[in-house]
Amino acid sequence: MNKPAKRKRPVLVVGATGRIGGELLRLLAAAGKPVRALVRPDSASAKGFPQGVDIVTGDLSEPDSLHAATRGIGAAFIAVRDHPDQVQWESNLIESLEAAGEAQLVKVSAYAASLDPPPGYGRIHAAIEARLRESSLRWTVLQPYMYMQNFLEVADAIRYAGRIPLPLGHCRVAFIDARDVARVAASVLGSAGHDGQTYVLSGGESLRGTDVADAMTTVLERRVTYVPVPQWLAGRLMRLSGVTDWDVEMRAELFQMLRRNGEADTNDTVARLTGAGPTPLEAFLRDHRPVFARFGR
Repeated sequence: MNKPAKRKRPVLVVGATGRIGGELLRLLAAAGKPVRALVRPDSASAKGFPQGVDIVTGDLSEPDSLHAATRGIGAAFIAVRDHPDQVQWESNLIESLEAAGEAQLVKVSAYAASLDPPPGYGRIHAAIEARLRESSLRWTVLQPYMYMQNFLEVADAIRYAGRIPLPLGHCRVAFIDARDVARVAASVLGSAGHDGQTYVLSGGESLRGTDVADAMTTVLERRVTYVPVPQWLAGRLMRLSGVTDWDVEMRAELFQMLRRNGEADTNDTVARLTGAGPTPLEAFLRDHRPVFARFGR
């Protein structure tokens, strides 16, 4: 008599409504892997999840609410929006995973966390990484460079004025598509050989702001210009758009690091871990063309 097939333990995705977590859900579901998503009780975004995803409600700020999500899983992934309380939130998840038994945790951090001293949000992620190293979990840390998705935050200026206003000076940045980070996470989760590893993830092109403007000009078929605005003006524009003072301060430190070409170097990590190279900027822009184009053209 044949023994019944052993049921695979699910992968828990924390941050499933975000850009990386949402793409990871899609990739895991498409591969036929059992997936569990942690969502806040007030979240409405779960309606767009792929079919078959096990949805569990909970809140990282409430440790007792995490037990149902972490029970019985084989691996977990976390990528959440940066926040002043993030160290405590992610520590709560680590503790819940430890209490639930042996599990793998893949955390999206930031390249800035590896610097000494870590600038901006890097301080938050460095503290969480330290907590992770002290834990009993099998862990892997992903440290991506600046996301191409950050251009979506200035989409209105691109759409209506044909300008890219960012305080990057004339530095180079190897921007990475957040979807590539999800691809790396999908390849690492449940796989051997990644325990205790920290992977720095870059895009495949080291680009100046003028290079980005040229790519947008090609894709949008109209002239787009890069405007290297000073940091004080960038901060004012961020505040006017609703960005908190804390976020403005964190971003100012990161932009200062970027202006020193802190994320200019490319590497082969994405290709090595997934078998396919990073998404070129032009491909990202074509995928998001309606966001940047006038009148949705």
